[in-house]
Formats: sequence, C-alpha cells, structure tokens
Amino acid sequence: MNTNMNMCATTGLAVAFLLAGCGSMGTTGTSEIVIPPTNGFARPIDTPPPIDQSKAEAGDSVAQFNLALKHDMAGQLAMAAEWYRKAADSGLKQAQFNYALMLEKGAGVQQDVPLAAMYCERAAKQGLMEARYNLALMLAEGRGVLEDDQAAAAWMKRAADQGYPDAQFQMGYLHRVGEGVPKDDAEAVKWFLQAAENLHVDAQYYVGLCFAHGIGKEQDLVQAYKWLNLAAAANHTRAQRDKEILTDQMIPEAVAEGQRLSVEFQAAQ
Repeated sequence: MNTNMNMCATTGLAVAFLLAGCGSMGTTGTSEIVIPPTNGFARPIDTPPPIDQSKAEAGDSVAQFNLALKHDMAGQLAMAAEWYRKAADSGLKQAQFNYALMLEKGAGVQQDVPLAAMYCERAAKQGLMEARYNLALMLAEGRGVLEDDQAAAAWMKRAADQGYPDAQFQMGYLHRVGEGVPKDDAEAVKWFLQAAENLHVDAQYYVGLCFAHGIGKEQDLVQAYKWLNLAAAANHTRAQRDKEILTDQMIPEAVAEGQRLSVEFQAAQ
C-alpha cells in the first residue's frame, strides 16, 4: 500500500504521554498528551509530579512510565528507553507505544523495527489510537512486518473510528484509490469530511475538490469554496491556487455564501 504520507500529518509518530498525578499516590488519574519537539526536549520542561523512584524500582508501571518520561524530557534517552521498556512489559499501553517509537528510531536503544512493530501492536490491541494509526502505517509500508493492505486498512479504521483525524484522512484516501478496502468515492468523501471537520487541512482541501468536481457528492460550488477557503486560510498552497480558480467560475453571491459558511465554521471551533 502506498500511503499518502506526503499529505498526512504524522504527529502520531512523535507522541509521548504524561500520566499526571498517578505515580506515587496510587490513584487512577487522567492522561494528557504531550507532543515533544522534533529533535526531542531541549530541557526538562513541564515535568511530571515528583517521582517515587522506589515505587518504580518495585515494579509500579505508572511510576516507571513517569520516570521514563522525565528522563525523555531531559534528553536522557537510554534511561528513558529502559524505564519505558519496564513499564511496557508490565502492560502499560502508553509505555508500549513510546518504547516502540524509540525502537523504530533507534533513540536511546539499538534500532529494531520488527520489535517496534510488536510493541506497537500490543498498544494497538489495548485501544491506543496513536498506536493503531502507527501500526496501520507499518503494515501498509511493510516496516518491521509483512506488508498487508487489508490489515493496515482495518487498523486504520479502528483509529479513525476513535476520531483520530490523520486516520480519518487516510481512510478517505484508501477508499478513493481502493487499497485494502473497496474503491468507493462516497465513502472516501465521508471520511475526508470527518477529518476536515476535525481541522485536518489536507482533508479540507480534498473535500473542497470533491464538492467542486462532484466526486462522491453532488457538485456544490458553495461547499467547495467553503472548504477550499478554510484550507487556504491555513496556508495550504494548492487550496489557495484552486480557490482562486473556483472563484472565477462562481457568481459573487455564491462566493459570499461560501465565505459566510467558512466564517461560521471557524467561529464554531
């Protein structure tokens, strides 16, 4: 499967999880997604609550994870990888995913893409949508696993059903070209629209094109203008170009209505 990687945001491949307030108190707590910079954390910022290292050493998986994250944020990748592994082997899905990312990149640990796929699959089976998305890409591209378009599409759909915009966009792409799923323009537009409503800029552009050309939907130039205008406002260069082309084909009243719908959508966010 040739996934549409050049058009798809891949922040899901660089996600770390902060389990705030869980480690030393033994409470359930809530999780907050922390997206580190591309080159890692420059300094230990936004660190977790104080870590009870004895709990981590005694096998508390949440304390192990928080300790790993603290090392990760400080740029101490070897220590981070070791504690992520311990928490991952205890069954913590966030740790399984983070350890998979480190294995895949060779960050703090010897690169091992097949092992990365194994840990990613463990997290995916526990319902972590970022892991499901990443596993789908690995299956689609044959990274660390045998290439399997049908399995890739199945995992992508699970992530999309959880509301992950990148996965929703990819489901639209897969249905548009018929890879791992039936070719179905109406289904493609459905997924593109879900991702567009979740502020995925490439999806907004694709929805605009589909409305403009009547692909999977009845042609509607006002809706086409709305979505192209939204993508253009987010600095999507092709949307900016195509919006100008579309504008020349529309009467002023229709352009004004498309503009109104764009403003209304933005105001609702």
